[in-house]
Amino acid sequence: MKALQALLVIGTIVTALATAGVAGAGGQGAYVYTNSTCSDTVFGLVCVDEKTVTNITDTPSGNESYVVNGSLDFSFANRLTGCTSSSSERFHTHFEDKDGEAQSHGSRYVTTSQVGCGGTVQTCLTTVTFHYGRGEIQFDRTDVACTTE
Repeated sequence: MKALQALLVIGTIVTALATAGVAGAGGQGAYVYTNSTCSDTVFGLVCVDEKTVTNITDTPSGNESYVVNGSLDFSFANRLTGCTSSSSERFHTHFEDKDGEAQSHGSRYVTTSQVGCGGTVQTCLTTVTFHYGRGEIQFDRTDVACTTE
């Protein structure tokens, strides 16, 4: 579960970096970020694949709207133990700011993670939804369902 929480944090950081990276660009439009990397370590192969599309628009009410959609995929094959670990996260987040103040913020993260070792594979599906608006958190839910084969 801690690994899953770490992946959710990583996804949030990627989203924040993508938003921050394009926020300074100003104007209207979509910005695309992609990065794929694999590193062969003494323990095994580690791969990360990131993709985000950020749209920034000014609304008629004077808000600046940031919409980020993306994915974060991770895999690790431990050559010492033969165990594998992977996760695939899809996320959508939407911020509305006016004069530097948050007006609303909504996020949805869906992560599928798998850990396989010794012929057993555990798969977990985690869904996190969050919405802030009108000065308060309106909902903040996390659902986790795991199966073992």
